[in-house]
Amino acid sequence: MAVSGPPADHAQRVYFDCTTSKLAPLIDLAAAGLFAASALVPVTNDSGYDSQERVSAAAIGLGLTTLELVAGVQGWRATDECRHAKRALAQRLEEQRVRAARPAGCRADIECKGERICMEGRCVDPPAGAVQPSAAEPLAPPLTPDPPASR
Repeated sequence: MAVSGPPADHAQRVYFDCTTSKLAPLIDLAAAGLFAASALVPVTNDSGYDSQERVSAAAIGLGLTTLELVAGVQGWRATDECRHAKRALAQRLEEQRVRAARPAGCRADIECKGERICMEGRCVDPPAGAVQPSAAEPLAPPLTPDPPASR
């Protein structure tokens, strides 16, 4: 039976199709067994065949056995290669998805080292003359409770 392995350039593709099922090669191998058995029947059974007919039947049976064995083995290999190529494709696509989900650059000043600040996704030195708060200076005045309202 016909199976298709992965295309030669599968490592560069983002999609391809090939046969992953082992059913077709198994059918080929089973058919090879049946043809081998059918090739032995005329040789082992003297049921009215003359010697020329027995040799011809055995030769045809062995030829078909050989064809089915080759098809089964090649099909088995092709499905193994397809499974391997599809696993590699799935891994490549997952790596691309993870890379695409990872944001490029910074999102906040805290992600930058030292005095650098985040601007448009990049850590940069602050503009000249910009006032940087020191650790001793509070960022905002302390909160005081509102005085009670008088009536």
